Amino acid sequence: MASEGGHGHSHAHGHSHGGGESNPNKDAWNKHQADYDKDSADFVAKAVPAMKKLLAAAGISSFSEGRKALDFGAGTGNLAIPLATSFCGHVTAVDVSDGMLGHLQKKIKSTAIESRFRVVCAELGPSDVVKEISDSKRQIKEGDYDLVLCSMVIHHMPDRKKTIEMFKSMLKPGGERIGGLPKN
Repeated sequence: MASEGGHGHSHAHGHSHGGGESNPNKDAWNKHQADYDKDSADFVAKAVPAMKKLLAAAGISSFSEGRKALDFGAGTGNLAIPLATSFCGHVTAVDVSDGMLGHLQKKIKSTAIESRFRVVCAELGPSDVVKEISDSKRQIKEGDYDLVLCSMVIHHMPDRKKTIEMFKSMLKPGGERIGGLPKN
């Protein structure tokens, strides 16, 4: 798994805590969504080029209509939108904050990429990844993604090893995981 660090804002938050546990910071993320893009502008200015470099190193350097990505901890879409614009024909954006995802939906509304997004508000954990989707609440299918992106989230997960295994299970054979952790 490749990683890139530093995201320029406080760590008194949580994108997701998985496994159905209550996330004590969900309200804080919902309140922060209005200012998130402004507050994270420095991070995004570095993260998008870094993500593109990591994708290129993994052999992903151009758009493919059939490529599917999952952005776990998508927030307002600062990385998911470039994925959909330049690399992937379909992006599933997952975040615990419905406020963050609402902001993402406003950003893509009536754009050429809107139809290529699926937005899922959830606290995903390993039990939420299924072999076949039969329960509408379980929207993430095992082996369904070419790329799983998890930036600035894994350090919030109570069981990081299980979370990484969960990401692996979401990938198609030969798929790529890209993650990032804070430097501090």
